[in-house]
Amino acid sequence: SSCSVQQSSHVTGMSWAGGILDVWQWSKSGLLQTYDYHLRPDCPKCADSQVVVPTHTVNIVGADTVNTMRQMAVSGVTRLAGLSGAAAIGLGAYGAHVMAAGKEGVTEEQKKAFDVANRYHMLHSVALLGVPMVRLPRLTGGLMVGGMVMFCGTTYYHALTGDKQYRRFTPFGGILLIVAWLSMIL
Repeated sequence: SSCSVQQSSHVTGMSWAGGILDVWQWSKSGLLQTYDYHLRPDCPKCADSQVVVPTHTVNIVGADTVNTMRQMAVSGVTRLAGLSGAAAIGLGAYGAHVMAAGKEGVTEEQKKAFDVANRYHMLHSVALLGVPMVRLPRLTGGLMVGGMVMFCGTTYYHALTGDKQYRRFTPFGGILLIVAWLSMIL
C-alpha cells in the first residue's frame, strides 16, 4: 500500500525576500526537518500516515521573524539596495553596448575600469540588503553608500569619459567599502 497525499490548506503568503530570510534563519535542525519532510523518500511502512504536501510556501518561522522581515521590507536601505541594483543592471547593459570591443575611442583601460565599477556596484547593492540586520545599520549603510559613490562613481566616470581627474578619490571609496564591511562585526 502507498501513502495518501493530501494538500494543505494552511499556507501563508510570503514575499521572495521573506522566503530567503526564512531559509537563512532556520538553523541546522530546521533545515534537517525540512529535508526530512520534503526530500526523504517515503518509507514502506507509512501506509497508516498521511503525507501533507503544501500548495505554496509555508511559513516555518515565528511571528517575530515575520515582523522583522516586514520592517526590513520597508526599510530605506532595502529600497536603496533595490534602486542601486537596478542602476547597476542598467549601467551594465549600457556599458556592454557602449564599451563593446571595436568601438572607436574606447580604450582597453576604460573597458576594464567599467567592468570593475559595475562588478563592485552590483556586489555592494546586494550587500546593502544585509545592512538592516547588523547592529549599527546607519553606520554600515552610510559607509557602504559613501564607498559605492566614491569608488564606483569615480571609476564609472573615468570609464565613460576617459577623464582621470577624479580617480584620486577612488582609493578613498575603496577604504570606505572595507570599513563598511568591518563595521558589520561591531
